[in-house]
Amino acid sequence: MLRGFLLASVVISAACGSKDAAPAGAGGGADAADLALLPADSMIVAGVNVKQMQTSALYKEYVEPRIASGDAAAQIADINATCGFDPKSAISSVSLGAKGMSGSSFDAIFIVHGLEKTKTLECIDKMKAKLEAEGITYTKNGDFVTVTNRGNNGVLTFVNNSTMIVGTGSYASESAVKGAAAGTSALKSSPAFVDMYSKLDTSKSIWFFVNGKLSALEQAGGFIGIKPKSVFGAINIADNLSIDTRIRAESDASAAKFAKDFAGQADGLKQGGMATTASITAEGPDVRMQVAMTPAQIKQMAAQLLPMIQMMAGGM
Repeated sequence: MLRGFLLASVVISAACGSKDAAPAGAGGGADAADLALLPADSMIVAGVNVKQMQTSALYKEYVEPRIASGDAAAQIADINATCGFDPKSAISSVSLGAKGMSGSSFDAIFIVHGLEKTKTLECIDKMKAKLEAEGITYTKNGDFVTVTNRGNNGVLTFVNNSTMIVGTGSYASESAVKGAAAGTSALKSSPAFVDMYSKLDTSKSIWFFVNGKLSALEQAGGFIGIKPKSVFGAINIADNLSIDTRIRAESDASAAKFAKDFAGQADGLKQGGMATTASITAEGPDVRMQVAMTPAQIKQMAAQLLPMIQMMAGGM
């Protein structure tokens, strides 16, 4: 699975064939030009600044040991030996725009920065036999590659020498990927999204946007007592963890009420020693929540939340 994930665009195998693998996004250093490639009807938009995260202490403590052991290490070494490059260090950032799920596949467009076009396509050719042994097949049509994994398809092409665009789920067709590459219906055309994007610090490790019409967010809104038009923010993973998230409410008054009602929760995090800084404030129609935590505080919170999560999972 990992070999197909890394080779067939580092996202295609995961997006097409497994609910367990999380889609990567593009951030931080993600070029704002990605907004010209991501679909305007995206319900979820996200980005991951891969290079920035890989230098962080938290990444080295929690992520690197997993990659360096077991099947992951063996498959990365196999790709390196066969193709002459390390895929985990080649990718600089990834962004995605998704409108939902089709079975086990995301209906999404992924933008992958850093993989070199010629090396990547040659690598897929070199690994063909091994990919097919894992049930992953592909066909080429000019500059387009269609990858099939467990009956699900993904289509990839390059828009330049180091930027790959991948369509999965309902976007897994040459016409859909061509349309995305041409920017015929892109996020940059949405004034509301561009306004929210301008408030994000996309130099951080992860940035995200979730449309309030997403069913899960509508349900959460009923639980917390506010109807969000959207939730968006940025997470920075360095030596410490910092989170800066906004809930866009229906009105300034709604945002102000929510911030007033829940400000004590942020104070409780600080007083309980679970966060270095924590605040909930209102900025116009936005409820802004900011939290910073040290590695020790992250472990403390995880230890307290784990029994609750296990109890909830046991009741499902």
